[in-house]
Amino acid sequence: MKRIPKWNLFINFMSKRKIRNQLYSVYFIAMVIPILVVGIVLTLNNYRMLTEYHKDLLNADNVRIKNLLFEFTAQVKNYSENIISDEAIRTTLDTEYESTENFRRNVDKISLLDGYRNSYLEISDAYIYCDNPTLVSYKQFQNVTDEIKEQDWYQRALQQSAAFWTSIPKENASGIPYYQLSLIRQVPLWDSDYNAVLVVRVSDDYLRSCIENTSYYTYLSVGTEDIFYSSKRSEAGSPMPVEIDYNQNYFSFTGDIALEDRKCLTTVSTLNTYQTTSKIYICTINRDAHYEILEIVQLCLAIIGFSILIPGVLIFFFAHYVSARMNLLRQEMHKASQQDYELISEIRGKDEISQVYSDLQVMVEKIKENEAEIYEAKIKDQILESKQLEIDYKMLASQINPHFLYNTLETIRMKAFTAGDKEVAGAIKLLGKSMRYVLENTGTERSTLAKELEHVEAYLQIQKLRFEDRFDAKVIMGEGVNPEEITLLPLLLQPVVENSMVHGLEGIEIGGLIQIDIYLGNTPHVSDLDGEEKEALSEKERMLYIDITDNGEGMDAENLENLQRAIQTKDMGRTQSIGLYNINQRLKLLYGEEYALRIDSKTGRGTRVRLRIPAKQCINYNEQ
Repeated sequence: MKRIPKWNLFINFMSKRKIRNQLYSVYFIAMVIPILVVGIVLTLNNYRMLTEYHKDLLNADNVRIKNLLFEFTAQVKNYSENIISDEAIRTTLDTEYESTENFRRNVDKISLLDGYRNSYLEISDAYIYCDNPTLVSYKQFQNVTDEIKEQDWYQRALQQSAAFWTSIPKENASGIPYYQLSLIRQVPLWDSDYNAVLVVRVSDDYLRSCIENTSYYTYLSVGTEDIFYSSKRSEAGSPMPVEIDYNQNYFSFTGDIALEDRKCLTTVSTLNTYQTTSKIYICTINRDAHYEILEIVQLCLAIIGFSILIPGVLIFFFAHYVSARMNLLRQEMHKASQQDYELISEIRGKDEISQVYSDLQVMVEKIKENEAEIYEAKIKDQILESKQLEIDYKMLASQINPHFLYNTLETIRMKAFTAGDKEVAGAIKLLGKSMRYVLENTGTERSTLAKELEHVEAYLQIQKLRFEDRFDAKVIMGEGVNPEEITLLPLLLQPVVENSMVHGLEGIEIGGLIQIDIYLGNTPHVSDLDGEEKEALSEKERMLYIDITDNGEGMDAENLENLQRAIQTKDMGRTQSIGLYNINQRLKLLYGEEYALRIDSKTGRGTRVRLRIPAKQCINYNEQ
């Protein structure tokens, strides 16, 4: 029997399946299996390396804390040696005093016990407890009470001469209990019937400031005692979260533990304290290690899935479209998407592909027709909008406040009735001058600032005839402002001044003031500028500012908001703020939306109306 080669068996197997299934089989064998094998191996290796990395970091932090504690305990131990070997201290403890004053004088001569405050930052306090009945509790010398005698650390100190470490509970200023690491040792009093015990407490705050500079949790305990130091203060006084074999001379552990229903990476080491019999166990915990490792593992698995999914999607979606006709259809559709409508005449065939291409041709023809119609409509809209803007501008520019004419004629009538002909003649002259300026500039787009100010001056003189000393007015020109060279829209200033007269100074009988400040944007001026305008001083484009300010009663925030809304809203039936509305619309039409009127007012502090005009559109200005 002839043996068939394995390759031929594979070919025969594949040839009996549909092309779509053949592509699926090749995809699974050539891509899915290799990617899974390689990805799983790399993921497991990354998991192992990340675990070792976090263990190394955790061990390094544990060693750091151990070195800090060794240095602390060694310094405290050396300090205690100086105390117990001090002859003056031992003599003070062994002496029987006839009076308390004698004892206190001896204690005041001893400075060694106070020296730790300047030399040892790690020491919180140091006390000597002595059962000499002639001693009283004074400074660092404490008389042994019955409560002290019952303490385990005191009994242990009397039973052994070697120094040892323990944690002593204590309360802070707020009454919250905490545990303080303390060195306990017996003070030798040779040939004496009295006993003395030295207690040196380590500063908890200093210890915490040295240890807590990482994101790890740290637990410290002495021997079999409960935790005296914890990164989370509330856990002090609790048992160690790791089971420790206290019989070992040096206990160490690195691994995982369950803490608060969370898997945590932990390392524990032992510190044999300097020249004492005590052991301090240091437990360092990384609560986020496994979470971080899991994130990276999930990322690796996501990459594996992505690497498998994307080729699979391409296989599934493009298995039926591997043909020249499909590529040709795609090419023509791409040309249409790029607005290239020069397509070939047809794709031969009568199946769905040719039908789709026929529909594409119909769609392209309709798009071309629609674009032509849209283009024509845009041109018509632009022409219509331009004409509408021109009509709106001319209508706004031609509106004159009828109240001004009425008040002027009323003033002339009253003066003619009560005064002589000269004053009436002067009033008529001013009125004629004002009306001539209005009529000459109706429908025009430019006037000089000097003419505008003359028009305002004529208006103010007419109002002076009516109100006499009720108000005063002044114009302040900033540096570099030449009214003859500045051009702007006509009939801008007088309506604003009129608004200040009618509304701003309405309740003022005498002492009213209308001030017009004209200055360039980068010229310092006495008028106050807000922060936004001060920043504009350094901008390249300069502005012409015209501030019209009155010292009237001003407006509260609600009325100011209503006024701002009124000058922005078109209302054909409005009876108030017509002049300000017209000026605001004319400014926006000519210079742009950002150059609208700005009104600032506060109750009791008057009102300021600001006009802001681009300098390049109103003066011939060349930057130096």
